[in-house]
Amino acid sequence: MINWKTRFKNPQFWVPFILFLFSTIGSVAHVTEADVTTWNGVVQIVKNIVMNPAQLFALVFTLYGYIVDPTTKGFSDSQQALSYKKPKDWREKQ
Repeated sequence: MINWKTRFKNPQFWVPFILFLFSTIGSVAHVTEADVTTWNGVVQIVKNIVMNPAQLFALVFTLYGYIVDPTTKGFSDSQQALSYKKPKDWREKQ
């Protein structure tokens, strides 16, 4: 199980996630600056990724690698992380 509520509240989840997502899509789909000058171009990129199994699997597997906690067994957060109601402040004592 993953503590999605706490992850979604943390800007340190979103900023790298968005950058990671854009850079992965850019490299997987070979996107250039000219491809993203219109919304139609962005929609076309998404369609191309969805229609190409190799690109789609590459994106899904890299997202999996970003989301999974490598310090736990399987696809879940630790019991400590699951108990958080808000993102832990690094200044708080353990």
